[in-house]
Amino acid sequence: MKASGVDKYGPIENFCEKELPKPSDLSPRDLLDQGFSVNPVDTKVRNGTYDDYPAYEALVERLEITRGEKAALLIINGAGGVGAVASQIARTVLDLPYVITTASRPETTEFTKQMGATHVVNHRDDIPAQIAKLDLDVPLKYIFITSSTDQYMSTCGKLCAPFGKLGSIVQGQANMYGTDFMFKSMSFI
Repeated sequence: MKASGVDKYGPIENFCEKELPKPSDLSPRDLLDQGFSVNPVDTKVRNGTYDDYPAYEALVERLEITRGEKAALLIINGAGGVGAVASQIARTVLDLPYVITTASRPETTEFTKQMGATHVVNHRDDIPAQIAKLDLDVPLKYIFITSSTDQYMSTCGKLCAPFGKLGSIVQGQANMYGTDFMFKSMSFI
């Protein structure tokens, strides 16, 4: 019978098809399945492209951004692995009109633009002032933090539209009591 598997750990190319003898000593509790699947996360890990799973999960499954939505997204650390993938998903899959990322060096600013950012703000300067100057014609409804959650909580509360959503892949205290998060009925995902 045909089977798929790996002979040694490594990239996706290590999956191979094999010919194995059909088991003859099955007990009544054993099941011989004629189909199989491969865990997509496993293929991403093996292929060295795991960054896209957390980005997709955050934007689509957690923040629940819908395709073509007239809203802006801010990605804190847009030049990092997950942030760069999130920019691509936001622009090409979700078709958001504005994807704003943070970066500070010329090479990271250029990189995040290549990944899909429509605007880049310098995280070393006043982020709310820079975003106000963009004069967006849609609300900044979503923020995705991929670096230093606690450092950006206050800033995000000021920037995000009422009923907006903030997601993070970085653990922190996420203190929201008595802040703009409460006054604006924002969600922290």
